[in-house]
Amino acid sequence: MAKIRNLALKDIPKINKLMSFMDVQIKSFFDGIVLPYPITMIYNLLPMRFKFMPESYVITDKGSILAFISVRKSDNNHRKWKVSKLFMAENSYEAGLLLLQYIITKFGAKGANTFIAGIDETQNELINLFIKGAGFRQCSRHQIWQNDNTVELLTPNTLFDEFQLRPFQTSDAKSVANLFNETLLTHFRPTLNKNKKEFYENLLTGFCGPSCFNYILENKQSKQIICYFSLKTTNNKNFLMDIIVNKGYEHLYNSIINYGINMAKKRTLTPNFYVLNRCYLQTAAHCESVLKEHGFKVINSRAILIKDLFRTINNENTEKQALFYTDINSTPVFKSELF
Repeated sequence: MAKIRNLALKDIPKINKLMSFMDVQIKSFFDGIVLPYPITMIYNLLPMRFKFMPESYVITDKGSILAFISVRKSDNNHRKWKVSKLFMAENSYEAGLLLLQYIITKFGAKGANTFIAGIDETQNELINLFIKGAGFRQCSRHQIWQNDNTVELLTPNTLFDEFQLRPFQTSDAKSVANLFNETLLTHFRPTLNKNKKEFYENLLTGFCGPSCFNYILENKQSKQIICYFSLKTTNNKNFLMDIIVNKGYEHLYNSIINYGINMAKKRTLTPNFYVLNRCYLQTAAHCESVLKEHGFKVINSRAILIKDLFRTINNENTEKQALFYTDINSTPVFKSELF
């Protein structure tokens, strides 16, 4: 009889033998530390909003591990959880689906309402498992680009004469969240929008995740934030750059990427430099053209799959809320009082 339980230390050698379906070539080293049992006994007592580490579970049958899954909170939003790793033994798709459904039920009961997964687009069977088996839908994609030569895109000069470049501060979080939401393509906003807490810096950065250097670019006169970008690394060798630019300022991509390359080269002479392109942003097409122009190549493309258990709707004229379930056959826990 199959049994689902927390990951134990003794399971790790067995999991190494399983095939990884969601481990991405570059992003895998940004998944953080896996907490095994019995450490999880204490960690599980924390409320959802205070959790900061990945949680891992296995499904076993007669002493054999059939599947392993690891999930983590999406940034600082305890309502959103990401499926970061999924390992399954050969011919164990049903076990993987059972484990995935267990995660959705367990965390959904504690208040999570959105689950996100990024899957290599070549894994058609796994994508079908999430979509047809667990009710996810394909939203968009993330592309990771690499420049093997890691050369500057243009000669260093006074790159930001019109703007002020400075480190990100917590007080900027609301403005950066608005920038991100405004940059989203319209039909993706209800699902992928972010709140200011998702841009708060993690106090444990560098311990349970990558070292992250966040910057903003703002207009010197109006103080309007027109760009937010981050550079992440866990080993000072591999650097991943994530850029959010306001529509109308796409011409700054060259300068921003060049600045990121220079930062990486200050830490190591020969860095592996990568750029994340979020294809659901209005500026994604321009970013792609800049990367192609300067010799970057796509090394990984991941389908972004989303499952919304419900969406909370706030009405401006009342403090009451309504919950709308996305599954057709689902029965709401209570009826809305708004209508």
